[in-house]
Amino acid sequence: MSLSSRMEVAVETSVPAEKFHDIFSTSTITQLSSMSPAKVQAIRLLKGEWEKPGCTISWNFYIGKFAA
Repeated sequence: MSLSSRMEVAVETSVPAEKFHDIFSTSTITQLSSMSPAKVQAIRLLKGEWEKPGCTISWNFYIGKFAA
């Protein structure tokens, strides 16, 4: 069973917004897991071509512990 949803996050950074945006829009997406291996464990292409409109990407990431 898979979980599909949308998540929006507010992030504080020490870099200008344009530089942060460039990481996601111009860098190779597969490099993101090496930039933050503790948070982003895997990124897989499911459909289409990398970095092309309409592609489907699966992200495995750690967002923290949940309190019950």
